[in-house]
Amino acid sequence: MLVRQLSCSLWLPCQKNVSRELYDYATELGLEVLVETHNLAELEVAHRLGAEIIGVNNRNLTTFEVDLQTSVDLAKHFKDDCLYISESAIFLQGRMRNE
Repeated sequence: MLVRQLSCSLWLPCQKNVSRELYDYATELGLEVLVETHNLAELEVAHRLGAEIIGVNNRNLTTFEVDLQTSVDLAKHFKDDCLYISESAIFLQGRMRNE
């Protein structure tokens, strides 16, 4: 398991209104930007932004149900040069080890 500490970070929810200007400004300030996604469309936006750290939120924000399958489904679209964080739906240590 890879663990990375973010010294200075900015969380950006990846929605239609995520601004390239805001992302670029934050990186120019030396912030590490975590762009949060919930689905393939948002993941594609994060990739177009050039995000290096991408969170996959497994929580459905309409029903508040959590399902680790969200991360599993999006993993096939992950790029080698990005760090991905699976958010929510990990309640037991064994789930991190895929047990």
